Amino acid sequence: MTTSRSDRVHDHWRQSSEKFDYFVTGITGALCAYISQTFNAEQITFSPNTLELVALLTLIASVFAGFKRIECVVETHKHNHGSLYLSELIGALTSKFNGGPLINESTGEIMSPEVVKAKIAAYSEVQPEVKKNSDLKAKEAGEWYVWRNRLLAGGFLMLVGAKVWSAYV
Repeated sequence: MTTSRSDRVHDHWRQSSEKFDYFVTGITGALCAYISQTFNAEQITFSPNTLELVALLTLIASVFAGFKRIECVVETHKHNHGSLYLSELIGALTSKFNGGPLINESTGEIMSPEVVKAKIAAYSEVQPEVKKNSDLKAKEAGEWYVWRNRLLAGGFLMLVGAKVWSAYV
């Protein structure tokens, strides 16, 4: 079992991670807007202007990757909640089940032993699939994280390169 301290630390980490994702995606979007506003379109040639255009497109791709990461993190939380909820239902039914009928304390409904067994079996069958979906979305979020950072670094370096190059043309 986890302690309340570890839960608080994990929650703080999760919130910080989400805020960082929002910040990086937002600031990259603002950078794209600024570059778009100051960009002077010219014919595409081997020039600083073309490199700046490629940098802008790379940064736009980084914003897209940032949004996809945020989306995957939200989906991960949704599936993780579902998995934990099903585990809690299975645990509650299993711990209270003694072979006889059970009373649902929320609704007052009486469940026969067959219904209780069927619910435990149904929840137990679905729970691994929900957990698998959570794991897949978490992995996908990690991949979008890597792509967002690569595109951001590449776009920023190309932008700096275009500005330096334009001083020598």
